[in-house]
Amino acid sequence: MKRAFLDGRDAFDPVDAFLLRTIGDRAEGRAPGEPPCPWEELYDRAERRGVTHLFRASDLARAGAGADVAEPYTAARRLSKLIAKNSVGIWSEVARAFDAHGLRIAGLRGPFLNGVLGRPLDEAPTTAALDLVADRETLPPTVALLESLGFVQGLGIRDRRFYRLGRQGVRDLEDAPGSYGRIAPMARLLELPELDQAGNELERSFARRQLVRTANGVRCLSSIDLHFDLGYRDEEGEHSIPARDLLDRTVSSGCLGTELRAVDLVTHTWLLAYRTCLDSARFGERRFELLADVAVLLRRGGWSRDLVEEAYRTYPFIEAPVAATLEFLATECGVELLATAPRRPARATGRTASERDPGGAALPDTVNPDRANPRGLILVCHGWDTTLHSSPLVRRLRAKEAGKGVDVVEVAPFTDPDPTDVSRVAARLAAHIRAARRGVPDLPVALLGVSLGSSAAITAVLDGAEADVLVTVGTCLSADIAMPEGPERILERHPESDDSTLVPFLSRTARLGFLRDLADSAPLHRLADLRTPTLVLEGGKDNPWRRRDGETLRAHTEKLRNGSRFRSFPAGGHTLDDTSIGAAAEIVDWLDSVGFHPRLPQANA
Repeated sequence: MKRAFLDGRDAFDPVDAFLLRTIGDRAEGRAPGEPPCPWEELYDRAERRGVTHLFRASDLARAGAGADVAEPYTAARRLSKLIAKNSVGIWSEVARAFDAHGLRIAGLRGPFLNGVLGRPLDEAPTTAALDLVADRETLPPTVALLESLGFVQGLGIRDRRFYRLGRQGVRDLEDAPGSYGRIAPMARLLELPELDQAGNELERSFARRQLVRTANGVRCLSSIDLHFDLGYRDEEGEHSIPARDLLDRTVSSGCLGTELRAVDLVTHTWLLAYRTCLDSARFGERRFELLADVAVLLRRGGWSRDLVEEAYRTYPFIEAPVAATLEFLATECGVELLATAPRRPARATGRTASERDPGGAALPDTVNPDRANPRGLILVCHGWDTTLHSSPLVRRLRAKEAGKGVDVVEVAPFTDPDPTDVSRVAARLAAHIRAARRGVPDLPVALLGVSLGSSAAITAVLDGAEADVLVTVGTCLSADIAMPEGPERILERHPESDDSTLVPFLSRTARLGFLRDLADSAPLHRLADLRTPTLVLEGGKDNPWRRRDGETLRAHTEKLRNGSRFRSFPAGGHTLDDTSIGAAAEIVDWLDSVGFHPRLPQANA
């Protein structure tokens, strides 16, 4: 794959190499570096490779780019969001018709992947195509139903002009037969009145797309690629991945108030990884946009070794291509498989103070269910010096919950040089829960606190945070952290010092005010007020103070008789990352036992 990708039909140069690195940077949560060419030239290449969505206004502002340089990027993001909204509307129309006729259909990539990932519309690739999967046995009625909705098979619309494809592009598509496993594209014209006054802007931003003005305004081609098989054919015969198999692996997600029926996260990952290698090695196509999708999927819970190995047994021909794509992502993009390599800490992305919690903790973009529309939310509060996405336990939990439609969101408030006071973290956790339930009052919410994060989580619940259930790992009920020299003893040695005074604490320094708040906020003395169903997880190799607090919390919650549970992992350490498989499974099992996971709709059955 590497040879085919780097030595393709047109020259691979430092700009393409930069785009590959940027794919990795975005997946890892890093801002892209300095491009090897002017930003105007970079835009043209990114547009050609289908990855303009990797670049954001903050990147150009940081580089000092003027408005004229930033305009094409801004226009691309506006167009992406607009087309995505229209695509969601078209899917809604298609889904209603198919449900009414008892036909199964689901989607891949595009808005469907956005829905599963909870990705904002303007951070997604620009595409007006819907990739739909349908059973081969139902193709005749499927095609007839799409035609009844105005989609023309083979693009038989020579007498029309529309935005996005020039006249030669129309002829090429009309002459193209359906490739293996799909029929020739079906399309209809999509009116975009929002862009009718933006002709000049579009011409500047999308010069290579041969904008053809129309008397009736701006038009876009809305097309459907209808797949009944995602495999391929060669001299050895057919290597089939029937769409009917994928229809048995669908999940529901939401976008703009519409339910999207999509192939599940793990299937998306191995399928797109397989197609990335296949398209480049066999067909000579450099699929930058597919690589970008796979990279994000790997970082958002899209990899389960057990499920992928099951796919390898079912479709043995995919194993080598998937492995080749993963190797390419690691060597050329810097994205490694989470199951075998820890995530590297994210570099600073230049957030402004207004984008941060007033207490110092970064506000997560995905906590709002209006964007991800989850069927449940697990809000994870990490402890001292634990960075976002670095916990194997949370990664495994996210992978397990993805198929249930539950979003796992992390906050890491104790990593800043000046860590946030525990009481303020607790207040922010409560605010996050309120924000998540805004417009979705019945959203199930679980609060998971790890180490010092458990102190903040318990305090939040005691202060009224409306979490349905609570999970603690490495429980901190008392202030005796960093014993034998704990916060209270440190405070005793500085009776006259100001709260801003820095003192050694754990792996670095902390304000005396932070330590004072830590001692004052310790939830031990308020434990009698805790009534929330709680799962207490303990590592047998944790320090004695944390095991003592875990046993104390266990003794209290067992009296509640509300489904609370205690589980000890003898080989586990403080955060249970070394026993993450069992710990993640225990959390999912307990959430099932207390009715946290909602029943998914049966439309996909």
